[in-house]
Amino acid sequence: MTDNAMERKCRFAMIMEAGNSIGIVILIAARMVNAWSVHRLTGITMIQKQVALNCKPGYVDFPNCHLDCSDHGTWTGSSCDCNDGFAQPNCETCENGYSGSNCEPATWIDTTTGLTWQNPPAENRMNWLQAKNYCDSMVFAGFDDWHLPTISELRSLIRGCTQTQVGGSCNVEDDGCLTWDYRDSEECGDCGNIQGPGNNGCYWSEYLRGDCSEYWAMQSWVDAFDDEMAWTVVFYTGKVTLDTVNLSYDVRCVR
Repeated sequence: MTDNAMERKCRFAMIMEAGNSIGIVILIAARMVNAWSVHRLTGITMIQKQVALNCKPGYVDFPNCHLDCSDHGTWTGSSCDCNDGFAQPNCETCENGYSGSNCEPATWIDTTTGLTWQNPPAENRMNWLQAKNYCDSMVFAGFDDWHLPTISELRSLIRGCTQTQVGGSCNVEDDGCLTWDYRDSEECGDCGNIQGPGNNGCYWSEYLRGDCSEYWAMQSWVDAFDDEMAWTVVFYTGKVTLDTVNLSYDVRCVR
């Protein structure tokens, strides 16, 4: 065999060997791609199965998938048994008569008078007529006999201002003469600004919630100029006074 023939044969062998190597590399790469695709599809399938195994929003405990009673109730097998103050169906909102994040009772019973008060008061301020209508039509905490408090009832909430508390020297009361001229301005005046025993220095019980401000009473009076005025208590001073009925003040209903 000549040298040229030998050289050609060696080159051919090298080319064949290189081709085999490339083929092996391509085969390995193809297998890797196929394995990755299978893994990816398997992962997607597993995710799909996981989604399918979950209950729809608001329900828990697959595969039964009963209503989620949140942290404020227990599933009984047919419905949520909600903690006091929390409402069915899922114990996430407050029952009528309860309020706040913990659904606390939205009424307060004054043991000194036996009166039940809305607590906290109405969210919005109102003029006097709106306040009367609001309380008269209110169905709340299982009762429908609410009303705007009389001046004596409203005064019964005062704490820490002896002269304007019920039984004090202020002469404005349900059985009295409810005119501005009759009011004793000194005895029905204030006891100092924000110095009461309630929250934020309010002149009421520590158990009462709401803005420490001026609140409407039921009785009104028409002055010599035909301007209608109604009685109020200013709880940040303890004062008992009159104001025109078209102004907006806070409202706390009572029964």
